Amino acid sequence: MEGNNCYDSDPDCSVATAPCFAESFTYPVFEYPRKYTTGGVSVTGGYVYRGCDYPSLYGYYICADYGSNNVWALDSDGKVAGFFSGIGDNISSFGEDETGEIYALSLDGKISRVTSKSTDKGIKCTDSECYGVYIGPEFIDGSDVAHQFSNKMSTAVGDKLKALYDDKKYSLVDFSNIEMTTEGMGTGQVGYALKIPFRRVDKKCDAYTSFDHVGGWNHQPELEKRKEQLKSILLLGEELDISDKKTTKEGLQEYWIQWKNKEKQKECAIK
Repeated sequence: MEGNNCYDSDPDCSVATAPCFAESFTYPVFEYPRKYTTGGVSVTGGYVYRGCDYPSLYGYYICADYGSNNVWALDSDGKVAGFFSGIGDNISSFGEDETGEIYALSLDGKISRVTSKSTDKGIKCTDSECYGVYIGPEFIDGSDVAHQFSNKMSTAVGDKLKALYDDKKYSLVDFSNIEMTTEGMGTGQVGYALKIPFRRVDKKCDAYTSFDHVGGWNHQPELEKRKEQLKSILLLGEELDISDKKTTKEGLQEYWIQWKNKEKQKECAIK
């Protein structure tokens, strides 16, 4: 078994193994995917937080992934209560002091204290993609966090497309390979992960340098309204490039939109 997944035993292995889903197994309360944005490749176990400095973490189990550097705070049922970033690289172990505070140990010798701040991992962009994760309350002050995070991603992608254009690395968003998950949406605590991949093009006027979205949770996104709003900022003769509707299993629906920025690509206007 790996997590809750069944794998056949190695026929060359001399050690007898119990069949999958045997009654003797104790199953995990939490598992994560092999994705660096929301999971990883190698779990590093930790401690239940019993300190006093961060009451919001009290009673939660702290663990990490060695490869992705993701750190989770889990309750006894495996529900994610916190998701942290920037604590350390290649976290290989955890330590606990006499007051119950927890520290992450990196393979390079760095020791970092685990705190309750920052459940938003932020967005990182490379020349091939932008990706990011938010795990935390679904609503903050009555505002939908999923919508806010989609807005934040759209801004980051637009900025990166412009930077690639300036570097003559002409690119556009590869709609077919967008990854979008919203685990826990509807429960009050959501894990929203987004990956927006880029595809290189040969000609600068085949590239795009602006990006946006229109979405809705359990209701149809107002695509026609958004198209009308964007009409005035298009180059002469240009049309919006719009993805198929992307829907998560929890019901978040998004259309992703890209186009040529009127200032950045003015030489691409149709005469």
